[in-house]
Amino acid sequence: EIFSAGFLLNVLLSFLTASLIIVVVNLTTEGQHITNSTYILTMAVLIYMLGDNFDIVFKAYERMKYNAYLKVIEETTFIAGIITVVVLDLGLSGICSAYLFAYTIRFITGYLFTSSYFFKPRLKWDLPAMKWILRESFPIGMSRIFRKTTFRIDTILLKLFRTREEVGVFHGVYRIIIIAMFIPRDITDSLFPIMSRYAYGPKESITAIFEKSFKIILILTLPMTFTVFMASDRIITLILGSNFSHAAPLMQLLTLAWGFMFFSVLCNKILNATNHQRFATIAIGICLLVNVIMDLISIPYLGYFGAGISTLVSEIVLFILSYSFISKYVCNMSLGKVVFKPLVAALAAAVPGVMLGGSHILFTILINFVVYISMLYFLGVFKDGELDLMKEIVYKIRRKIRK
Repeated sequence: EIFSAGFLLNVLLSFLTASLIIVVVNLTTEGQHITNSTYILTMAVLIYMLGDNFDIVFKAYERMKYNAYLKVIEETTFIAGIITVVVLDLGLSGICSAYLFAYTIRFITGYLFTSSYFFKPRLKWDLPAMKWILRESFPIGMSRIFRKTTFRIDTILLKLFRTREEVGVFHGVYRIIIIAMFIPRDITDSLFPIMSRYAYGPKESITAIFEKSFKIILILTLPMTFTVFMASDRIITLILGSNFSHAAPLMQLLTLAWGFMFFSVLCNKILNATNHQRFATIAIGICLLVNVIMDLISIPYLGYFGAGISTLVSEIVLFILSYSFISKYVCNMSLGKVVFKPLVAALAAAVPGVMLGGSHILFTILINFVVYISMLYFLGVFKDGELDLMKEIVYKIRRKIRK
């Protein structure tokens, strides 16, 4: 019943979105070729969103291997479609058709997996259930809108107050961080089914899950953040070129913001899993407001560096607010107890890293890693099962990077 109501609601909202797109395209676009390509791409996106319903089923049953199968099938089909477009020289409409073909195959495969291994999807009009889903999911939708706006508002305000060169520098560096956001998302996605399972059990259970998740993410985040922070100039030169080397301080600021994003994403998942999504929306909305206010104050004087400061401060505010809501309405975790030992290990590993800063970057990373892992074992940070869970998360991240 929940699947049926959610699917039909998705269909209704999809048709509403498609109608708005058709109206806007016909009012603003003159070329028939562009209009046709937009129609094809719109249809592709709508089919993709409908296919997400099957993705949700696999996550709900904690059978994420089917999500991976869908992803592989989708990407393989899309690559085959693009190769066909290039060989036949089909142009823009061909590229859009490749998306449509790949997403359609993804939808069909998702349906076959669901009907073969879980249940036979049957659609039934259930207005009360649809209203309930819309009411409960509305804060999550608003959170996503606020979050996407937060990621783009700095660039928009930079365009208003500064030169195009500064906009290009900030956008280029910030784009690296936005792409790297898949790491905290993938980590928390792998933990979300466990959070949901214990959300309505004893308070001690969700507290233990939150503490374990927070500690694992902290252990993974500290060395990654430190490595990217120390190698900012090399990363920028490698990805963006030597012309962007002067933006290393901006990269360091945004790397610190990236580190806080790991924990704000985790807190967001906890709030959503425990049916407190409205507080997650409030926290993200305040984060956006803080970012805008600080941008308006700092960008006219500090340029893209001011935008970087605004991003860092707003991410810290988001984490503090989200953690405060969890402490008040969900569970009360001893933050100092969880943070202390991994932080000591990270500081101990940072000492040789700073001393060897001028050496070869791979050698420095290796030394940091050895010292960090040794200190974690020496301090007795890992408990039963935590190391296996962390290995599984690292494997998923590595597999995602390879894709």
